[in-house]
Amino acid sequence: MRIVTELFSCGSRALNVLTGGRADWTLSARAHRDGLWIERVIDLLFFWEGPGHCARWYDDEIARSAENVRLHNKRHQTKE
Repeated sequence: MRIVTELFSCGSRALNVLTGGRADWTLSARAHRDGLWIERVIDLLFFWEGPGHCARWYDDEIARSAENVRLHNKRHQTKE
């Protein structure tokens, strides 16, 4: 199941880039972060997940960014 989620994430990132966003954010997360009208549409498309699909992806992106910073800092601390 994880591979399916990652593939959807890649597709969402591609759509985000095509609509003027950055490649390190999914369209869902950007829609929530920026309050875009498309957030309601995306949430409806993923109705089986329950309400708040875009908000959950936003939270996941924030957590992923924090983890990347933590790993970066850890890597550079061990080199000193």
